[in-house]
Amino acid sequence: APPPEPVAADLGAFRTPSLRNVALAAPYGHDGRFATLRDAVDFHLRGGGRGEARVVGVVDARIQPRALTVADEDDLLRFLEALNGTYPPLPFSTWPDR
Repeated sequence: APPPEPVAADLGAFRTPSLRNVALAAPYGHDGRFATLRDAVDFHLRGGGRGEARVVGVVDARIQPRALTVADEDDLLRFLEALNGTYPPLPFSTWPDR
């Protein structure tokens, strides 16, 4: 079946991949602009691009700037690195069209 027609609400939208093996998936971001996982985490901790000219569409209101200590950010990165491993058998990524 052909893909569904785009709608205005989809402007700037993209499918978020699984976090499994995220530490092995550089570069990061839907456009690959973050060389490291720390760069991607820092971007989202700053608010996910809110107010940046290069961001297309509207940043979801649930993405708010967050201040983490260096130790907390290091812990977050260690957690994300701990998600490395083998994928479960199919159909784990079989998603409906919408």
